[in-house]
Amino acid sequence: MMGNLSGARIAIALSGSFCMLQAVFDVLPALREAGAELTPILSGSVATMDTRFFTARKVRETIEDLCGRAAL
Repeated sequence: MMGNLSGARIAIALSGSFCMLQAVFDVLPALREAGAELTPILSGSVATMDTRFFTARKVRETIEDLCGRAAL
């Protein structure tokens, strides 16, 4: 359980540790439920590379859905 993050603005930057993306995705709902405003940021690699973990498209769709806004 997370404390109150109402009014907190958190940037979520994904840079290329592709094997850890799911772990990041797993915590985002709790941050939003606690009231944080999340801004997703994708590195060039994450935004364009398909890997054995995710396609670039799936990463973008997932992070945007979980954060509730378009990725930078």
